[in-house]
Amino acid sequence: MQFIADENVPLETVDFLKKRGIDVVSVSELSPGLSDSKILDLANKKDRIAITFDKDFGQLKFKEKKQTKGLMLLRFVPESPLQIALRIQQVLVAKMKIEHNVVTVKKDSVKVTSVK
Repeated sequence: MQFIADENVPLETVDFLKKRGIDVVSVSELSPGLSDSKILDLANKKDRIAITFDKDFGQLKFKEKKQTKGLMLLRFVPESPLQIALRIQQVLVAKMKIEHNVVTVKKDSVKVTSVK
């Protein structure tokens, strides 16, 4: 799986995930300042799953029916960039179906919502 991290995901988190062999790029590196809708367009164009703390992405997906390869919504107050990376890595290791779903990641739980 390939991922694109929104600008609200720290670059330190992205770098840690890259060092763990996870194929992730940051919007900050590719095209800073994009709107949420344009980030999803970019994710689709590059065949990547979006990772974000931004609640607007859920609205784009559920209310506006915006297409996505997949969406990981981070819903916890991060203690550090490393904690964010470790939490994402835990979700990936659990081998949940992320593609074509919305995965809501909280500090102590994960919810997978099918959006087909």
